[in-house]
Amino acid sequence: MRNLVGLFAGIAAVCAFFSSCASTKVLETSSADISGDWILSSLEYDADLYDGYDAAADFIADLENSGKTTGISFSADKTTEDVFVVYGFSGVNSYNGTVSFNGGSLLENPPAATLVSGAPKAERFERVFLQMLAKVETASVSSDDSTLTMADTDGANVMVFKRFELADTSWGLSAYNTGNAVVSLPTQVDIPTLVFGDAGNLSGSTGVNRMTGSFSSDSKTRALSFGPLGTTRMAPASPQLGELEAAYLELLGKAVSYRISGSSLTLCDADGKSLLVFYMM
Repeated sequence: MRNLVGLFAGIAAVCAFFSSCASTKVLETSSADISGDWILSSLEYDADLYDGYDAAADFIADLENSGKTTGISFSADKTTEDVFVVYGFSGVNSYNGTVSFNGGSLLENPPAATLVSGAPKAERFERVFLQMLAKVETASVSSDDSTLTMADTDGANVMVFKRFELADTSWGLSAYNTGNAVVSLPTQVDIPTLVFGDAGNLSGSTGVNRMTGSFSSDSKTRALSFGPLGTTRMAPASPQLGELEAAYLELLGKAVSYRISGSSLTLCDADGKSLLVFYMM
């Protein structure tokens, strides 16, 4: 395992559960590429260290079985050779911080983070997850680049994540960019959908017509491209539906990257501007 330094530059959500987020610990490090999105698949920990809480596995399984969320996530964007901006969803709140593989303080420059309440089970899990995350000092990526394992120094707390892939996911449109702002989908319309197949096949609906095509994506950089899209030739039932269909297809054509957060997928243009926002179906 490689040492992981600078994890969670003072996550505000962690601060909510502890009296202090300060640390001056310095580790000798070597770089590891943790770029991309990772979804938590398992936790190993001593329940006695967390007030007897032993329901983490059940909570993770319930999220996965719901099929309506990507799950507990950890995302990393490389800023320099050894430094990553990291962020994710912890069950109720979003969090963010900095990971450094070139030495330095364990916690530095606390960033903004959400601090909202949620269901009691989700809040209880989140407390444990964020406590474990704050203790992480080592990380390794599997040889096939599909699994990220993070742990504290003595291995008492271990988190295993699987790499998020767009393949085999289905999404419904919830908001789109009108040119002036990203607005929610109008009510009482058939929802445009996007279905990423397991072999680069793309299907879905414009809200008026069925759609087929192809896609390619890079799970590390989140680059995304679509092949030519074909649709059926049904006429829209109203001018509003026709305008929405045209906007949807135009925005898909501009998408070059994506990002995930909880149960949402956002497609972005070359400038990083949000084009289309989907919820997991």
